[in-house]
Amino acid sequence: MKKQTFRPSPDALLNPRYDANFKAIFTEDSDEGRLALKSFLQAILNTEVSDIQLIQNELPIEAEYDKQSVFDISCMLDGNRPVNIEIQGLNIDNAYDRRAEYQAAHLLNHSVKRGMNWRDMPEVYQVSVLNFIYDRDSDNGVSVYTMRTEDGRTLSRRMAIVFVELPKYKGSVERVENLTAAEKWCKFLLYADDSARRSLVSEICKSDGGIMAASGILTKISQDDINWSRQTSIDLWERDQLSTKNYIEELTQKLAEKTAESQAALAEKDALLREIELLRAELANKKQRENYNVR
Repeated sequence: MKKQTFRPSPDALLNPRYDANFKAIFTEDSDEGRLALKSFLQAILNTEVSDIQLIQNELPIEAEYDKQSVFDISCMLDGNRPVNIEIQGLNIDNAYDRRAEYQAAHLLNHSVKRGMNWRDMPEVYQVSVLNFIYDRDSDNGVSVYTMRTEDGRTLSRRMAIVFVELPKYKGSVERVENLTAAEKWCKFLLYADDSARRSLVSEICKSDGGIMAASGILTKISQDDINWSRQTSIDLWERDQLSTKNYIEELTQKLAEKTAESQAALAEKDALLREIELLRAELANKKQRENYNVR
């Protein structure tokens, strides 16, 4: 009897853009996991990293009313630069930017130890890998947000929010060797589970040891049917969320159209009433003139 499985085919790979799979790739306690995480952050942050350590990814609640911050991946670069990495598939309520600011501020707050000199305050990075387009006015796939004045002068640069917008990296590739490190990683995350892009993904993996390590981990976790079951559940949830969002947007659009129609009808009614009043006034004036002529 054939064993039932959620895996669509023996060589199918899990979607690395799903939260659990993404986290599994970069938090595996192995040389491959550490290499993948180091390579990814060096590419996205455009900085050299000599040492990287995973740290507790759940910050304590300061008060009963405080929001609990659970990070996808939290690590320390070179012993003094805390980084939180999130993977996000939906921009629920169009408020992900606020969530990212909260996460970055929370991370900075808990990185400043009691008695620390202000000059020793570390740089913290909130890295958000987005499977949606956040900024449609820019073609940049990786954007770094810091506190600045209106004319562009920075404050202390202690807090950086980095958005990686994966959909901006979709498209064909002429030569893999012409891709930047960040582009290679984004292409891998976009197409690792796409059987039609296997040749491209294989070429990208051969060009970057960190991505090769990530691919190996993804291949390994794809052998476990539990991971496919989890991915199916997440997929159904995201589809439900998207369907609900689209339904609400459709109802909102219909309401706006009905409101516009009602406003147009009221405006037309007001115009007719004004026209009637003008006609009444004109008739009254005409009658008054006629009465005057009779006299």
